Formats: sequence, structure tokens, C-alpha cells
Amino acid sequence: MGSEIYHLDANGVSYTTDRAWREVVSRGWSREDVRAVLGQVPDLVPQGPLEQRPHKLSYFGDAATARRVRGRLDAAGLAASIIHSHGRYLDVLPPAASKGTAVDHVRALYGLAEGNVFVAGDSGNDVEMLRVRRQAIIVANFSDDLATHAALGHSYVARASHARGVIEGVAHFRKTPVHAG
Repeated sequence: MGSEIYHLDANGVSYTTDRAWREVVSRGWSREDVRAVLGQVPDLVPQGPLEQRPHKLSYFGDAATARRVRGRLDAAGLAASIIHSHGRYLDVLPPAASKGTAVDHVRALYGLAEGNVFVAGDSGNDVEMLRVRRQAIIVANFSDDLATHAALGHSYVARASHARGVIEGVAHFRKTPVHAG
């Protein structure tokens, strides 16, 4: 969801949290205040403990529930991003946390040129990231009517699903064949 970034350690086995990113997403985020307000929203069901993170609260809820969540948070003066996807998942994140801003952070950190960055997605929780990247790939197993989203007309819609769809999309943008094996 863009709320956490980890970097592979030199040993090639373990990962370390990106502390600078954690500081960015922590600004303006009051997890406990948000959780308390959302505890009063009817039909909002928390997902299991493994889905809850310091910078992400995850729930089950429909589109109407997502609108109620937005209204309650606005009324309480709490800044947060609300991402509703797959018709039933509802994630609440700090305002600075998103897949798109996380990609920007990593790109800047490693000095990657825009033309060397590809993003791929399959659902509504990827819209923001896909919208802001030139080389955006929508894999064939998409949901949430992603391929017809008005802001994603520049995206390549792959015929293949999952990783093969990503490889197909990279080949499309690179204009050279890539063999998935």
C-alpha cells in the first residue's frame, strides 16, 4: 500500500526498514485517533491482526462504508488516505503514504531515471501509482474495472496475468521481446 519500504541487506537474506520513509509517512498520522473514530463506523469490520500495521489500518467494507469512513475522518479533522479495492477491502493510510509516493522515494533514493521505472498493478489500490507513472502496466488478472479507469488511458493492458503480464508490459515499453521462459 506504500506505507512501508524495506531494503535488502548486503547479506542478501534480511531486510531493513527505510527509516527516512517511515518518518515521511508518520507526519500528520495519528493511528490511535483514526482507529478510535473508525471504531464508531457501522459495517466496518477490521481485518485480522497480520493486516494491521503501524501506518495502515485494514478493514472489510463496501463502497458506502468507505464513504462513511471518509465522512467520519473529515468530521474529526483527521487526515488519511482511504483506498477501497476489490469491492470489499478498505485500507486507511497516512496522507503521505501511497504506492506512487513510495515509488518516487525509491526512485530518488537510488537515482533511477524516470524511463527506467515501470509499475504494474491489478486493482483499485494501484490507481494512484499507475496514474503518475509513464510506464504503467495493468496485468490481465485486473479487477475493479482498472483497465477502463479514466485516468489510466496511458497504461499498457497486458494479455498475460501476474508476473508474465509484467514481463509483457516491460517488453511493450522497451519495444524489444522479453521471454518469460
